[in-house]
Amino acid sequence: MPAASSEWKTLLADAVNSDELLPRRLRLAGALLLIGRASDAQPLVETTDDQNAALYSGMQNMLSACLCHELGQNDAALSACVDLTSSIVPRGLQELGRAVLIEIGSRTTAEGEQWVRNGVWKSELAEVDRLVERHPNDERVFQHRGYVRSQLGRWSDAAADLRRFVDFEPSDRLRWSHCASLLLMANDREGFSQLGEQMRDQLGPAPSAEIADTICKVSLLLSDTVDVAELPVPVLREGEDSPRWAGYHNWFRGSLALVAYREGNWNEAVAWTDKLTDSTGQSGALALVVRALALFQQGEEDNAVKTLRQAEAEIPVALRTLGTDEFTGELPARPEAVSPDWLFAETLRREASTLIRGSAAPKPTSNSGN
Repeated sequence: MPAASSEWKTLLADAVNSDELLPRRLRLAGALLLIGRASDAQPLVETTDDQNAALYSGMQNMLSACLCHELGQNDAALSACVDLTSSIVPRGLQELGRAVLIEIGSRTTAEGEQWVRNGVWKSELAEVDRLVERHPNDERVFQHRGYVRSQLGRWSDAAADLRRFVDFEPSDRLRWSHCASLLLMANDREGFSQLGEQMRDQLGPAPSAEIADTICKVSLLLSDTVDVAELPVPVLREGEDSPRWAGYHNWFRGSLALVAYREGNWNEAVAWTDKLTDSTGQSGALALVVRALALFQQGEEDNAVKTLRQAEAEIPVALRTLGTDEFTGELPARPEAVSPDWLFAETLRREASTLIRGSAAPKPTSNSGN
């Protein structure tokens, strides 16, 4: 496709190219809009007879907004952007709508961003609820609703959706990992323990190093939920020592530090974190929290507090209260803030904060609201 001359065209190109299942008519309409052939795109955009039209109503709506903008029909473009009560609008399409709103001059940048992050999501959640009813065998609707709910702090509901998502492909370690992270944020210890048993049964006794990492890390995020001897720790150690897994070594070291900590080997836990080549980001944050826990157990309280603060500087602050009555930030939270590995780090941060500072985490609220 040609180079785009404005932000909305760049975002439209990304949206059209990112979904391989997008109906050909919508893909062609997007291509025509990108090369300035709005009149040729118009009949394609206005057609709504696809078998799975409901799944692509968000894209249909945003193509309509772009078409109206290109035709100089700014009032209609504005209406198409704002009236999304029957559309699925993932993040990419939200950004596209914001860009169209800003370009037609009907919204400032700040107002456009607020529009993206507020009312659209309520209508999206209502629509995706309906889509789950209509398409109970489509894994995408459960995945998408789980993502939306997690960004709203509806941890239990999100976990239920991701558990269904796991069932569609139970050999996928990342699906288990994501569901586990949501159960932890929901403070559902029983559900987490049951999921851990199911995960270990499914992923097998002799996994690869990356699967061993997932099994060990997830299983030990809460204390006293599994016997360490039952975990594939030797496979994880082999992976940490193998050049084949060099890109994973920091992740593996954080998990091995957690293994040592749960076994009561404080010195070994600290030693594993000493081997980190990068103590920033998701892998670094988790390892630093484990280090803080181990240092405190060794009696190095000042160093433990300092290390915990270092970890907290990495972990998204919104996670401390998202999903509780104490949350005062904007909803929905950014997608990157609720990724599973940040949720794992936050779970351990709460354990460390309770141990080191004596401060308990706020309790999740009911999932009944939006």
